[in-house]
Amino acid sequence: IAVSNIITCQSMVRRMIAKNDFDTRMRNQQAKEYAAATKIRSAYLGHVVRMDYRIAVSNIITCQSMVRRMIAKNDFDTRMRNQQAKEYAAATKIRSAYLGHVVRMDYRIAVSNII
Repeated sequence: IAVSNIITCQSMVRRMIAKNDFDTRMRNQQAKEYAAATKIRSAYLGHVVRMDYRIAVSNIITCQSMVRRMIAKNDFDTRMRNQQAKEYAAATKIRSAYLGHVVRMDYRIAVSNII
């Protein structure tokens, strides 16, 4: 076996060892980068989800507030209509009593003029 063949064989073995070492280091580096990217992505997605949740809660609170306002307004309007109906009924009774009084007085005056 010639010395040059041995040197060539050693060179190929050293190249293979260096390539395997380089590949291992690259895989480790890629694994670290992937882990870092995963942490960044999870932090960002967590932030986005929290913001979406806050916006959703804010929208729900706004919607509840509007519904409660509408219910309160309808309740107030109903109470006002009931109050106005009672006042109108009372005014009608007072007006009918007054007109009855006026008609009776006119009748008494008319009867007293005839007699």
